[in-house]
Amino acid sequence: MSNLFTPLQELRALATFINDSIDEIEQVCSKTGKEFPSLHDPSGLEQEEIFAVPEVAKASNILVSAASQLVAAVRPPTVTFFCQASLFHIPSALGVAIKAHVPEILREAGPQGLRVKDIAAFTGINSDKLAHILGLLASNYIFREIIPDTFTNNRLSAGLDTGKNVKDIIADPGSKYDGTGSRTALWECMTTDGLRSSGHFADVIFDPQLTNSGEPNHTAFNLAYKTDLPYFGWLSKPEHAYESKRFAVAMHSISALTAPRVITKGFDWKSLPKGSVVVDVAGGIGSHTMILAKEFNHLRYIVQDRAAVMHQEAPRFWNQELPEAISSGRVQLQGQNTHDMFGPQPIHNAAAFFLRAIIHDWSDDYSIKILSQLRAAATPDTRLIVIDSVIPYACGDHDLSSNIEGAKNVRPSAPAPLLPNYGVANLMTYLMDMHMTACLNGQERTVPHFARIFERSGWKLVRVHTEGHNFHDIKMIGVPAEA
Repeated sequence: MSNLFTPLQELRALATFINDSIDEIEQVCSKTGKEFPSLHDPSGLEQEEIFAVPEVAKASNILVSAASQLVAAVRPPTVTFFCQASLFHIPSALGVAIKAHVPEILREAGPQGLRVKDIAAFTGINSDKLAHILGLLASNYIFREIIPDTFTNNRLSAGLDTGKNVKDIIADPGSKYDGTGSRTALWECMTTDGLRSSGHFADVIFDPQLTNSGEPNHTAFNLAYKTDLPYFGWLSKPEHAYESKRFAVAMHSISALTAPRVITKGFDWKSLPKGSVVVDVAGGIGSHTMILAKEFNHLRYIVQDRAAVMHQEAPRFWNQELPEAISSGRVQLQGQNTHDMFGPQPIHNAAAFFLRAIIHDWSDDYSIKILSQLRAAATPDTRLIVIDSVIPYACGDHDLSSNIEGAKNVRPSAPAPLLPNYGVANLMTYLMDMHMTACLNGQERTVPHFARIFERSGWKLVRVHTEGHNFHDIKMIGVPAEA
């Protein structure tokens, strides 16, 4: 524990972790011949595969955790609190840079960069205000100021570039993300819908009617946008066609980042008898089923989602990627005009129900409704496979239901004096938890929390499978509980 260290011993221990982690990364680069990307080079984005090397991923986690804790330890508290209380300005500034197409403009300008007044001229915004915005972002390592008021892309800002021609974007801003699969669509969602919703988070928490509600339209998003519709209902309105399209691209870009092993490992798909049915519940266009269908062709698959997705986007995706699966009937696309995931599940012979990043969209009551419908349709041999993020306890030394196989692997294990949960290195899970709550009344959950909602819906959580060194995409396996 960190309290066994004196303050100066803790600083030196953190510095040692940083140096040792750099040594580990350097050894991997030397052994594999891979280069570590430069923060200052836009082309460094092409070298991101180095972070997929397990040794680098682990060393990066420790390095980020140690460096962040070191900053927290040595910076005066007043400065820390001022910065933390004002950090909302960063997503606000990032949203402006995205909407003003700054990454694309700077890519076309080349390595010599462009003056702020020339960047601003593309969209007619005020150049003095843009200079302050880009200065804030550059000071947070997004963009690079090469001479006063002249900026260029670096590795981080290059990741915001859709790759499209600036003139084409400006001529039709609504099609900015069409055909791109750009993660920037997600960052724009978070710097608009997420940012505005977060500003009303406290209003919901302290409202007597809203604080205990799990309804999807009793959220900070509803207050921010003055609507009674749940987020997904709001997106479906014709006047929000751009936001809906942006959200679809955002979700597809996240799915595209999923390593195949996240889907294929941790459950013995090969052991299922030939012709067994796997149901991908709320599976979108079926991108995760695609991974399974390509590797385990002895199984049959049913992808369930909204009728519009199943009738338009999903057939286009499958006919382009794996047309044989559809034509042979090995994969079926089932729209919600056939069923609703909160209503009776029509498939009663499933070997497995599969849900990835679905349960975190919903409060406990709604999650239990979804899982209860699956339990009612399950056979004694049906397996429930849920892939979601899991929140680790910050305290680390905590019983994570020792009777559940693999649950202890989710227990934070960072060496002292690091925070047991690796602190800022795993901040993304906690931030996503807040985002899901603010916009959907959903949440990320701990392993015991998942065990409780499994139990309340008639399932028993029997195994937890982790991949890599983070707490995203953790697979939880459930079996029907005894009646």
